[in-house]
Amino acid sequence: MYSIKFNPLFVEISKYNKRSDGIKLNDFRKRNYEYEAGMRAKNKVIDFALNNNFTHFITITLDKNVVGDRTDKEYQIKRLRKFFNNWKNRYESDFKYLIVPEFHKNKESNGKKAIHFHGFIYTKKMHLDFLKQKDQAQIYRCSEITENFGVRNEFTVIYNTQEFVAYYISKYISKKYDVKISNHRYFKSQKLKTSDVQTFENIEGFENFSFLPFYQNQFTKKWKIQLRQWEFIKEHIKLVDVVDKDFDVYDKLDIDSICNDYICNDLEKMFRGDKNEI
Repeated sequence: MYSIKFNPLFVEISKYNKRSDGIKLNDFRKRNYEYEAGMRAKNKVIDFALNNNFTHFITITLDKNVVGDRTDKEYQIKRLRKFFNNWKNRYESDFKYLIVPEFHKNKESNGKKAIHFHGFIYTKKMHLDFLKQKDQAQIYRCSEITENFGVRNEFTVIYNTQEFVAYYISKYISKKYDVKISNHRYFKSQKLKTSDVQTFENIEGFENFSFLPFYQNQFTKKWKIQLRQWEFIKEHIKLVDVVDKDFDVYDKLDIDSICNDYICNDLEKMFRGDKNEI
């Protein structure tokens, strides 16, 4: 079975193989639904980040003198979401956000861990003051966030690294997928765009083009095709609809999540210049 996923940056084509013994993974493994929910959340965060034209990658560290108890995670998440939603409704209708909460490493005096936030926003109207430049990244501090949450906030302009930061943010969803900070692993504004995904039994003629997969194992191959390349090859292939709608691939959720971790690690090395490690 083939899956074609379209986003504004590239086309991702995945080929999934059936298990040769015909046994479904879930026939002999006790399912961990929290683990699976964590993987789905991670995949969704990447998809939202790839498909929306966010302007800044943000980090917000809460100041207890401004927000009160930083370990009251539900309250602090609610405060930040309310602030973002109010900003969108009152000042900037095009404003959008995607945020992921994360625990601090160390505990507070009450024995609990405080939270901070990473994420993306699109804004043209927030008041940003230049803070520093790190390599090519220009980093700003937001006056409105400082007033409501504390001075430790960084808004990094997304210049030509949207793909990198899309995968990079997913690492903030706990590596222990069955551990979550709140009822939701991420929070977002309404009507964010997602990839257009189409599924086919076969793509006849595609592998004749000899594109090298960027990821493969015994269960899958994945190719990343530039948009201009797709415009050319789609005239020379035949898409065969899926006959069996209940076709079960081997642990597709695990495969996609492992692949996303792989991409994130390689992009991080490339972004930081660790070319010998790629």
